[in-house]
This record gives sequence, C-alpha cells and structure tokens, in this order.
Amino acid sequence: MCIAQVWRSDAGCCALGTSPLDTMHSAMDSKLSTLIYSRRSIKLYKTLTYILLKIRTLEHERPKDITSVAFPYSLAMVDNHDFIENALRYLKFTLVSKDHPRIIAMVDHLSNALVKAMLELSPENSICSTVLSLAQNSPALHTLIAQACSSNLIWLDLFTKASWLTTIRKLCPEWTSLERNKALFYLAQSTQGLVLCYEILLLYPLNLFELLQNPEYGMSATLQLLNIPAYASMLFQNPELKTIYMAKQKELAEHFYGLEAIYSLCEEAPYELRDAVDMVDKIELVMWTPFIAIQQDKISPWLNDLNDQHDVSLNLTLTIMQAWTTSSHFGSFYLSELSYQPWKCDCPINPCCIDPIACKMHRIQQSLLFVGGITEVPRPTTFELSSLCIQKPMGRPSTAMLGEFEAQFHHLLSEIDHSTSYLDFKRIGDHFWHLITEIDASPPPSAKLTIWMGDFFYNLLVCGKSKLDIPYPTTISIPEPVSIDQESKWPKFINTWLKNYNHQLGLESLPCSSLLPVVLKTLGEEACDPLVWSILLMLSQRHDQKQVSECLLRLRHSSFALFLWPQLILSHQLFHGCPAPMYVTASIVEWILNQKCPKIMIALRRLQCPLLTMLLRWELNCFWSYMDWPNVMIYLDLVGIYGIDYIPLLLAALVKHMRPVIFQATKSKDVLDAQIPVLKWSTYQTWLSHLHNQYHDMIKERMRSL
Repeated sequence: MCIAQVWRSDAGCCALGTSPLDTMHSAMDSKLSTLIYSRRSIKLYKTLTYILLKIRTLEHERPKDITSVAFPYSLAMVDNHDFIENALRYLKFTLVSKDHPRIIAMVDHLSNALVKAMLELSPENSICSTVLSLAQNSPALHTLIAQACSSNLIWLDLFTKASWLTTIRKLCPEWTSLERNKALFYLAQSTQGLVLCYEILLLYPLNLFELLQNPEYGMSATLQLLNIPAYASMLFQNPELKTIYMAKQKELAEHFYGLEAIYSLCEEAPYELRDAVDMVDKIELVMWTPFIAIQQDKISPWLNDLNDQHDVSLNLTLTIMQAWTTSSHFGSFYLSELSYQPWKCDCPINPCCIDPIACKMHRIQQSLLFVGGITEVPRPTTFELSSLCIQKPMGRPSTAMLGEFEAQFHHLLSEIDHSTSYLDFKRIGDHFWHLITEIDASPPPSAKLTIWMGDFFYNLLVCGKSKLDIPYPTTISIPEPVSIDQESKWPKFINTWLKNYNHQLGLESLPCSSLLPVVLKTLGEEACDPLVWSILLMLSQRHDQKQVSECLLRLRHSSFALFLWPQLILSHQLFHGCPAPMYVTASIVEWILNQKCPKIMIALRRLQCPLLTMLLRWELNCFWSYMDWPNVMIYLDLVGIYGIDYIPLLLAALVKHMRPVIFQATKSKDVLDAQIPVLKWSTYQTWLSHLHNQYHDMIKERMRSL
C-alpha cells in the first residue's frame, strides 16, 4: 500500500528528470526494507515477489472511475488470491510507467531487500525457486545468492539442484568483470562452491593481487583461491608481488624496531610499521599454500644471498623457504638443488626456540633430509602448541604378542584369498579394526609393522576383489606416463628421503633403493609423489620389482586412483590442472564437520584458514611429515578395504583430532604447519561407523559426480 501511494503521488511528475520526490523515494527505501525484514513471513514474501515480477511488465492505464484508484482494503483482510490481482489492477491505474527511473530504482531496491530477507530464512526448495524467479539476470541478486551459499551449505545444495550454476555460466559473459568477480568470489568461498565453479574461475580469472591488498575480502578468500594451481601460478609470477614484498622488507629492516615487529602480532607492532607487517604476513601466508612451490622456475628471484642480509631480511627469507619445504615436496626438491645452502645449522637435535633464525634454519635442513610424524621427526614449534603433543610412552609388545600380530595378519591374507567379492570385505574390515586396536595398545616395531602392512596392502590391490576395482563412472582417461628427464635430480632427491626414512624405521634401505629406478622408469613423472614412495616403502622388503610394478600399475589403472594420487592429475593436467577429486573429497569433509563439529569450523574461520588448504597439504604429501608412519599405512589399508568413499570420513576424523591445535592456534600458519598429534585410529572407529551410516548415500553420490 505504501508503494502504491508513492507511485500515485508521482503521477503528477512523470518527467524523467529530477524531481522533489527523489528525496522522498530514497528516504522510503530504508523504511520499506525494515518493513520486509520485520515480517519474516514466507507468504508475504511470495506475494510481494509475485507483484514485483508483474510490475516489470505492467502497462499503465488511465483510471476509469473513482473506484479504480481505491485501494482494495476489504480484500486485503481476506486470505485469498483475489487481493493480489486487485492490487495489481490498482497499481495499473496509479503507476506512472514501469520504465520510470524512480519506479525501476524502487523495484530493484525492494527485490534486493526481499532476496536478503528470504535467504535469512531456513533453507527450503520453495524459497529457492522464489528467489531464482526474482533474480533472473540481475548480477546483484545472484551475488546475494552466492553470499548465502558461502555461509550456508544447505542453500548451496538447494540452488545447485535448481540448476543455478547453469544460469551463472550463461550470464557470466554478459556481466561486467566487476559484477562477475563479486559473484564468483563469494561462490568460491566454500569448498563445494569451488568444486562447482573452478572451471568458470579459470575462464574468468580474478585478480588475486588486488584481493590480497583489499582488506574487505579477508585473507581466507585469497588462500581459498590459491588452492587452484593456475591461480597460485598467476599470483606467484606477478612481479608486483615481489616488488611490494621487497619494499616492505626494506621498510622493516631500516626501522629500529623492525626485528621486534616481525616477531610480534601486527596489532602489537609500532603504528608506522603495521601496514608493512600486515602485508609481509599476508605474502608469507601465501607461501604456505600447497601449489606455490610447484612453480620451481619462479622461485629463484625470491632468494637473495642470505649471507649478506640484515637480520630482518634473513628472517623473512628463511620463513618463505621454510614454507616452501613444508608445503610441498616440490619446494624441498628445488631448495635441495641450490648451489649455496644458507640454512646449515649446528644443532645436534632441536635448536633453541628462543633463536628464531637458528630454529628456521634447522627446520629447513630437517625438511630436506628427513620426513616423519610427530614422534619420528618432531618439528620445532611454539611453546603453546608443543605442549599438546606430549604423550606418555607406550609399552612395547612381548615376543609372544609379536607372534600373535603376525598370525593375525596371515589370517587377514587368508580371508582375502577366500573372499569372492568386495561384499566379503566387511568381515575383513572388522578383523582389521580389531587388529588396529591391539596395535594402538602395544605398538610393534615400525620395521615389522611395515612388512606386515605392506603384505596386506599388496594383497588388497592385486586380489581384484576390493572396492578399488569397482568401475568408476567417468569419461576421464589417464594418458601414458611422461618419462623423467635423464638429467633430472629427482631420483637422487627421492632416494635420500627413502634411505633416511628406512633408517629411521629400522628397515634395510637397499631393497627400496634398488626398486626406485624401476618405478621411475615405469611411471615417469607420476612417480614423483609421496603416495608412490609410501607404497614402495611398504612393499620393498618382501616383494620384487615385478610385484611392485604390478601393484602400482593396478592402482594407476583404477579410476579411483584420481582420489589418491595427486601427481597423476598434475603431471597430465587433468581437470584443467586442478585436483578436482580432492576438492570433492574436501567438500564432503566440510559438509560433515559443519554438522558434527561446528566449533572446529568456526575456529578455522576465525583463523582465516581454509579447510581445503589444510587437507590439500596433507594429501599432496601423503601425510609424510604430518603423521607417524604406522598411521599412514593404516590410512592406506583402510582405503584399500573400504574404498574411496572412506577417504572423507578418515579426513574428518583427522581434522577432529586436530581440535586442540586449532583451538589454541593464533595464526593460520600455526594450523597449516602443525603435525597431527599422536593418533590412535581405533579411538575413532565408532565415530567413523556412525558417519558412514549417516552420510553413506551423500558421499557415494558426490564422490561419483566428476
């Protein structure tokens, strides 16, 4: 009624120019928005939507008599559809013109307020349909939908089923870059949103350097988009990024309190240095993302001669190098090839945490030589987080118990031989969980456990009966392996890691070293992946080169390999060079944790740490240096038993296990760099079973959506 009265009062002022009524119209906008928000009635919202859609095509007519311009008050009190039609008839006589600027502005404002109000209600299919009917081709309204989808995954699920993404793909070419960027930016904030729109983001790339400098968008948004390898490459190759970093570094180095400022929080730094500290922190955090270090040919410009640097510059450069070595094995490989190695330290075990430079040098040197979980190669970390990792030593099993463990593994192998299909693997899974419980209580030596787990994994893969052999519904075909350059130093680098890890675990390194050339020749660039090295480590003690090659090739030809083997995707640029299968896995983890562990997700948002970034760092490294070796083997064996549908559940359990670290962390980097605390998989068996029963259908549908 208010809207109609305003339009009627406008009847005497039909000119398209300025009018005294302009002020009245703009003043009424906020009042109308307040009216819409206060009612919170879906019936009212649908009625108003119907009227606003009709107004866009309503043609003005001259009033026939005095009753034509009388508002239908009597019908407004009756709950029927006649009121809506009579209201439209009333508007037809009082409306000046549907093309009048003030009419268009008011309809747009009301549509905006109405969409906002409806998206604040509980998600429903009917509301979703109503919102889409109102949005049509309006970029502003589609941006509101994207915002709602980023904060509520149920909305995203409903709009996806309503073919909203198809509409977005059609409209993107018609929108301006600013309009398109806003909608895509908000859509990509959730992992599921990134799964749905990464192809559009590659067609219409956002300027990450501008996002990095704009405090309005937040650091979490930039980190999320850097999970797309092409975006990481674009930002890393941007010369302005290096220029601004060096300028801020110089500003800090020349200030008396510069060194103190980089050790403290941005809010605690001197006021004149806060901008420099903030930008340096942002750029350093960018370096902790998983795909930055893959750009090996672009790393050199970031490395100056550290021997001649000021303490501030040395500290900042070492921080970046440390980020590369822990984010990806590619970063470790490149730094190991440098002619000068300024990170040499004389610390016998762990450096003094009070000396940050020595601590960082030790970390870099450690990462280039050794891998291992928190009890194998503990990383020097902050005092607050290190206390979370202290565990009481567990007793070692007796000789009799070791014999019992080996007998149980032989029994599992016998059950695999006698199984007829993956349906029989439920019994094998139950037996394996029972064995894990006993292993968690009295862990056997890593050397013996590696041999037993390797035998079990080999039989799972080659038996042809596990869930990994179920055909996957996809048209993606994996090309033939690309051979490694003969002059490449990858074999030497991988062999160093494997030798040192064998030595840590008490295994003979010769079998592994002798099999490595065969694996590299068979798989080429695909073999530069910690998953392959893990399988090689598990099988090398009891299996010859033919068996190892057979096992790896069976896994490679399995369509499920795309969810386990990152380098298989990256080396062949499948899915436009994006690890889309891992995006899908992470989106399921995100959905589960939002419902089961909301406090963890809130804490990650507080830290501006995308869940996807953390999961990709784990998966790209096959958990090397994040989780103890026995738990890595258990993870691989559980996937072999239950299939890839179990991967999201296992990852959700690991994130839940990281809860103490996440809650006590003060920076995103603290979470990304943290090792997984001492883990007993058996403690999560019941929870995993519950998740499997509740989310099985959803997981199965999403994992087969590629």
